[in-house]
Amino acid sequence: MTIRNLDFLLRPRRIVICGAPRTASHRQILANLERSKPVLQRYTLGFDREGWGSAQADTPPIVELGIVFEPDSLPVATLGRLIESGCRALLWGADEAPSQAVLEAARPQRVRILGPRSGGVAWPGLALNATTYEQPIGKGRVALIAQSSSVAAAALDWAAGRELGFSWVAVTGGEADVDIGDLLDTAAVDPISHAVVLQMSRLKSARKFMSAARACARNKPVLVLQTPPHGIGLRDPVRSAALQRAGLIECEVLGGLFDGIAALERLPNQQRFRVIVAGNGAGVCALGLAAIGRHGLQYTDLAASSRTAISGIFAGTRFLAGSVDLCGAPPESIARIVRALSEDPGVDSVLLMHSPRAGQPHDQTAQAVAGLGLGARVLTVWLGLETALQARAYSSEMTVPTFASADEAMRALRYRQQYRSTQELLMQTPPPLDLPQIDREKISGLLAAAARHGTAMEPALTAEVMSHYGLSMAADKADSTLVVEVAILRHEEFGQYLRVRGSALWSGRGAAHGFAPLDPLLARRLLEEAGVVAAMARRGWDAAAYAAVLVHIGQMLVDQPAIANAVLRLAPDARGLPILLPDSTLTLTDAPEPPRRRLALAPYPADLAQGVTLKQGREFHIRVVRPADETAVIRLLERSDPENIRLRFFGYIRQFSHAMAARLTQLDYDREIAFVAIPRGTARIVALAHLIADPDAGSAEFSLLVHQDFARVGLGRFLLGELVRHGRRQGIHTVFGEILAENWPMLSLARALGFTVRHARHDPGSMHAEIQTGAPAHVQ
Repeated sequence: MTIRNLDFLLRPRRIVICGAPRTASHRQILANLERSKPVLQRYTLGFDREGWGSAQADTPPIVELGIVFEPDSLPVATLGRLIESGCRALLWGADEAPSQAVLEAARPQRVRILGPRSGGVAWPGLALNATTYEQPIGKGRVALIAQSSSVAAAALDWAAGRELGFSWVAVTGGEADVDIGDLLDTAAVDPISHAVVLQMSRLKSARKFMSAARACARNKPVLVLQTPPHGIGLRDPVRSAALQRAGLIECEVLGGLFDGIAALERLPNQQRFRVIVAGNGAGVCALGLAAIGRHGLQYTDLAASSRTAISGIFAGTRFLAGSVDLCGAPPESIARIVRALSEDPGVDSVLLMHSPRAGQPHDQTAQAVAGLGLGARVLTVWLGLETALQARAYSSEMTVPTFASADEAMRALRYRQQYRSTQELLMQTPPPLDLPQIDREKISGLLAAAARHGTAMEPALTAEVMSHYGLSMAADKADSTLVVEVAILRHEEFGQYLRVRGSALWSGRGAAHGFAPLDPLLARRLLEEAGVVAAMARRGWDAAAYAAVLVHIGQMLVDQPAIANAVLRLAPDARGLPILLPDSTLTLTDAPEPPRRRLALAPYPADLAQGVTLKQGREFHIRVVRPADETAVIRLLERSDPENIRLRFFGYIRQFSHAMAARLTQLDYDREIAFVAIPRGTARIVALAHLIADPDAGSAEFSLLVHQDFARVGLGRFLLGELVRHGRRQGIHTVFGEILAENWPMLSLARALGFTVRHARHDPGSMHAEIQTGAPAHVQ
């Protein structure tokens, strides 16, 4: 729906209780609210409860959040009066879902409903706790979003036991309205939340979820635990592929979710992850090294100067590969050695493994290490149980990361590493797409005609359709041990997807799953995951041709909704190039799903491309930017006048980084668009016009840069008008932009197009330009 009014749900100042508490969970919400911020104003509606003001059948004068225990206590007429008094959110604690009448009454003012069966919300920084949980919830920097109340309860209890807190907590329950996508959008723009931990079991709209997840993961780490409603707890590999494509970090088990909370709250966002083990015994060191290996991390050795310094601290220290055996060092010496390890230039993290040996008690060692003030550079593992409890509690209290085992510690560190590597993968610049010239309408006509005669396509027609997408049919069946199978299938939540697998005899891997559209980098990663790249390399063949075929098949999936599913079997010819085997099949449907149900990701909007002739007969090709345009966009920025750059970006920029260019070219087309202008007969990008919608899709912010050599030919006017027209088509009501006060050409252009221009509220040096997309005729 939107993130609008979610502030009233997460941070209300005035609350009304609707109905009497009927369950222990309801009573816990009341008990937690009693301990919440004293200035929080609370009212009752329909029952008498001492301490909550007088019982009243009418409504309080001003209210922001209603907590519903009894649906009958909130008839539509009463809800209408609450809305008139300012209510914009309902926490639906009842098991019964809101009636359709309530949902319809809430819609005009966008009153948000969390539930039914919601576990509630908490914002510890404001001392607000409206949850069903007994555990105290401390302040932190990680937002917890969950669909399951029981999983949230376990996570909160675990965090409380380790002195870890949250920026805020929201448990959605049955999701009659507010869902995890809405909350991810909220977390994405929340400056208090530096990371997000998410538990999900079901999705109503995969396209909405993917868009929100990608937006959030672009800004901060998102760790997710999937608990599918079907499959008796088994991980869904298609879901996992979707989470990876969105940039989320998946944990496989509930314990991983707990470790992730510690990783995101306590561990820094490091550049590198080289680990040294310090343990009071060779066996203890071996445990740490084994955990490093199991989690794919890298151990490191010490510089000679560090070894000399450590030997001077305690002569009995032994140096092993990737570890330091502390032997019988006393607690004070252990602390000094840990400091020396942390100062070694080749060490990023110290894993301290400590066993309760004679002369080396846990508690004294924990205090000595905590006193160093090294924070997250040291990960501690206090082995044992009874004697370890106090050391763990003390470490948590002193904000030293502490774990029950080396595996837990290394899993937490791995999550941090995975976030960094995932971001690097997501921001890689793909090579230009080399798609064949495709007559989509002709192919659609062929498929529509075939669908009228049944769902299975004839082999000859399959061969004809595939030839348009760059695949020729083999005359004879090839060796089945060299087959790569590409299937188009449908997932219950994520719509159509691709499954790639090689013959078991030569790939040695399972299936890989992906989503259209693909670029060459994504296609190659699918082939690598399926074992195809390695198998072909052993035969001296390059997998680039197979990656190109995958891109084409993904484009076919996007172009042709009449294809319900497919099994395309590819075999290498004598040169190792892919050909289509005759037993490949396409299955059709004459009732394809709508695009948002069929495709989890927004495809490239090729239909927005156009040619335009402007002043002086200057001709331009206008299209939407692609990720492969990164180099051309950097050249535009580098060749632009520095003053133009300052006016566009509100400051001088000396160097244009890959990260900056990737942000301008790698777009979620559901939320943003960027048009580029290319002079006819060239490949040079000379203008870039950007429009980014808020998650509400109610308003969108524009920006515009035109190279100085192409000023005063009407290019800026055309592109800004095109952004407004696109906003109108997308249902965006308001297009706005922030413009420096001295940027008079941009201000003049905005006024000429019908924008209202006024001083920006929070920046005296800027102007705010705004237009309602349905109004002016001069941008038609």
